[in-house]
Amino acid sequence: MKNIIAILIIMALFGCTFNNTKGITERMQPADLYKGYGVKPLNLKLKSNCKTPPTVNIVNIETRDDDHIIYDPLIAKHAINPKELTSAIIEYLKYGFEKSQIKIDSNSSKIINISFHDAKILSGIWTIGGEIKIKVEIPEKKYSEIFEATDWTMSDFLTPLALVSHVVTRKIIDDPVIQDYILCNSDYV
Repeated sequence: MKNIIAILIIMALFGCTFNNTKGITERMQPADLYKGYGVKPLNLKLKSNCKTPPTVNIVNIETRDDDHIIYDPLIAKHAINPKELTSAIIEYLKYGFEKSQIKIDSNSSKIINISFHDAKILSGIWTIGGEIKIKVEIPEKKYSEIFEATDWTMSDFLTPLALVSHVVTRKIIDDPVIQDYILCNSDYV
């Protein structure tokens, strides 16, 4: 028992930080989460006014490569790498757009920049939650919006951030301004 107390004291004094990025991204399984949330992507291509099939280039503009604390109990901090998590969210976004019949093309003139804004683990009495904020920019239209999502589960410690990553990507894909831009509708022709 003394050894356990000594270890806890040492961890508290030295401020150990655990990087949880890999654990979160491993739980971001789009096919499973789409099924679990009952998502049935619309064929956005049918709504397009573009002269060619709609495409988008999703770019990671996140530059922070250090630890971002997502949970800070007294014993040890839990962190993610913003650039790596943003890359995983972009891959998830690409999956969602492709399921909606929007082709991902690095040469597309339709550019959407993605960066990390914030994320944290929330603790409840019987559940654990996650909150994420992702910044989306359309440089061509000087559009900038922070999309956020919160979700709760009775699952393990890292699953909530995988769940909210799913929810926030669906908010981005379903956003009417982003859809109109990609689909050459409204003011974005």
